[in-house]
Amino acid sequence: MNKYLRIQGKVSSAVLKTLPIGHSVNKPNAEWFFVDYANNHFKKGISFDVILSDDAEKIKKTAKIKLMQVIDQFGHTLDSIPDGYKTICRFEFIDTTPQEFNRLQTLTAWDAVKKPIVLANTKDLTFNMTEKRVMASLKLNARYIRYLLKKIERKSLSKDKTILIVAKELQINNTEAKENIEMLINFGALKTEKGMLV
Repeated sequence: MNKYLRIQGKVSSAVLKTLPIGHSVNKPNAEWFFVDYANNHFKKGISFDVILSDDAEKIKKTAKIKLMQVIDQFGHTLDSIPDGYKTICRFEFIDTTPQEFNRLQTLTAWDAVKKPIVLANTKDLTFNMTEKRVMASLKLNARYIRYLLKKIERKSLSKDKTILIVAKELQINNTEAKENIEMLINFGALKTEKGMLV
């Protein structure tokens, strides 16, 4: 079984005022969320690098999200999320906030929602045959990007310039190109050296 967290919604400002959080209010790159029953133990400071499908069986996209603070359903501040607990957690978004989080409802309590966000770390996932095919596909995509670099006679290129080239060649928008390249980097299919893709 995959190890993951299921996020239900944003914590309302009224609820935040009742919590022992000090000055840890919502900021552009960090917010508080209601998290459903954990299916495992998660230490504070852990990073998540993928968002999974609702059934937690497939990878939807990559992400860079860190668990910063944890409060249990009884209002106690914790150093980790215990297995089987509902919690209120503060997550920090590294680089950008995934669009899925902007679409979450603001809640006053834990609630079943139609579109929760499922977070995981790739090292905690058990890949089935479908996921192995995804990994193979990622490697093929990485080879194609290296081919594009060779085509313009460059051994390496910055990520931003590579995004523009890939978007143009594949006729997709820059956001899609960026997500694809970041996924390849996160999975190790593409490597960076001093900010350059190689």
